[in-house]
Amino acid sequence: MSIKKLSELDKKDRTDISQAFVKEGEKLEETYDHPKLGDSLGMCSDCKFCAVTEFEFKGYVVYCNYHDKAMNQKDRVVRCNSYTKRGQISLYDMQNIAWIIDNDPKVVGFIK
Repeated sequence: MSIKKLSELDKKDRTDISQAFVKEGEKLEETYDHPKLGDSLGMCSDCKFCAVTEFEFKGYVVYCNYHDKAMNQKDRVVRCNSYTKRGQISLYDMQNIAWIIDNDPKVVGFIK
């Protein structure tokens, strides 16, 4: 299998790739919703470090993987310096992805 640059693909293939990324992103976003949480934890409810474990009979436990502690569901979090919105990638990761996809020095920016 040979690896091609995004700029080497025809318009249909680029569109197919774009739609596949959107579809995968939508699938990931669906897995993050937890109906019992709602906004009970404040900003932690949609943070990527928030983990919810649900048990068959005894409810659920919410845990912060960044701070390595269980969350108190009676006290909403309103400020956290490690908050990262779920599904959002960092600028650093975006730069790495862009570099891997197309590294032609003559082309700057996104390809239409």
